[in-house]
Amino acid sequence: MKTLKKKIKRIKKKINRQFWESKPIALLTQVRRSRELALRRSRESRPFALPLEEYPDLRFYPFKKATAEFFFGNIGRTDIKVGDTPHYRLARALAAGNAGEIKAAAALYEAYLAAASQSSDSAPPELSLAEFRKELNGIRQHPQKVAPVVVTQILPEGEYFVVDGNHRIAMALALGLEIPIERWPFELAFMKFSPFTEFYGTRHNNRPYQSIYFRRRIAVPGRRQDTAERLAMIPPQVLEGARILDVASNFGMSSILARSFGALSVLGLEISSSMVDLASRFSMFEGTYPEVQFRQFNIDRDLLGDDERFDIGFMFSIFAHLSDPARLTRIAERNIGRYVVFEAHPGGTYDTYRSFFDSGLFASVEELGRLSRSVFKPEERTRILWLCTKANSH
Repeated sequence: MKTLKKKIKRIKKKINRQFWESKPIALLTQVRRSRELALRRSRESRPFALPLEEYPDLRFYPFKKATAEFFFGNIGRTDIKVGDTPHYRLARALAAGNAGEIKAAAALYEAYLAAASQSSDSAPPELSLAEFRKELNGIRQHPQKVAPVVVTQILPEGEYFVVDGNHRIAMALALGLEIPIERWPFELAFMKFSPFTEFYGTRHNNRPYQSIYFRRRIAVPGRRQDTAERLAMIPPQVLEGARILDVASNFGMSSILARSFGALSVLGLEISSSMVDLASRFSMFEGTYPEVQFRQFNIDRDLLGDDERFDIGFMFSIFAHLSDPARLTRIAERNIGRYVVFEAHPGGTYDTYRSFFDSGLFASVEELGRLSRSVFKPEERTRILWLCTKANSH
């Protein structure tokens, strides 16, 4: 009887999800969201008078996983600025007209384009070499008529990031010309340039599922604002110096924050390439790359190598989303050495996950605390967090 009720509940949930994800509903949501963002831009964006000498200090924003690897491999830092970009090197070479430098800069820029084309649409498209030359000439002739560069501060008192227009700001710097710049609040810039319904859903007031943190402060509020609270429930000695596997890492906030809680390294697994890109972006911003990295991974299909070993596995609210939850047991058995930190779905109990907890892998399963369902229902502290200690822990 219990099995039948579970099946009926799962079918109802699937039908409900399919309705809200259907094309007409998704299209209406997208139209409404676009209209709201356009209104917010008209109200909240401001012209920004930035002296030319400060252009080199603007930080690069639109990292993807592949471009994060490109920059770190070529420059060895995470705080990439306008003067570090292939865009600036190419613009400077073209402005100077040195054939040898143009060839070298073009090769570097094309290598960057190859990296930028590998992943999702989590950043504006880059210019081809021909388009780059054309835009450079346009800025040289009419610097005040180009589309404004969009900059933002993730935190109000922080440094400025170029969200849109890295090539234009690089060209202006190379030419020694000031161009129009707009300053946007970070939440608006994030929503505009992260246009993925998978982040926001259709009924959640344009909030991402997970709050976006920067330097342990919330920069964009999400439907859940308890990532740091959840990590604080874990005994410090468990996280200290640990190699962590974050299963279904979403935006990567748990992974990045875990590093600040003492973890040695984190690998986040996430089915969405867009989320992998954005998580990689914030790892670069925070300076946690390459200790914190992310990989596109479908838990229902993909396998980790038996030689990929971690001290801790984070398994946060993922169980019910899998067609075969036994895949989590496989990961815990083969790839996790000491602990699994397991979070229930709202209302889930020990019995809900008995197949996992009583799999024979764990010497103990200890409740660490309870978290809110979401910011919409903060009084419902029904998400239980467990610390599962491996029986063969070493």
